[in-house]
Amino acid sequence: MTSPVGFIGLGAMGYTGDANFIWSLIGGAKVDLNDRVYLGARYTYSNTEIDGAPGVSIDDIDVHSISGQIGIRFGNTE
Repeated sequence: MTSPVGFIGLGAMGYTGDANFIWSLIGGAKVDLNDRVYLGARYTYSNTEIDGAPGVSIDDIDVHSISGQIGIRFGNTE
């Protein structure tokens, strides 16, 4: 068994097109309950600005997402 607490990761991504700008921040962590079972949590924040058809625009959409997981490791855990 490795450390009982782990850091899943932290990342950023983005896309810019002719009329669009999208970016996200992602972070998470996990905790081992024993050699085979762990719990995890993840948070994602996204921001979007989209220009659609002429005269139509969607400005500054903010999305917050929180997810959890229960994981089971199969096979040899040594």
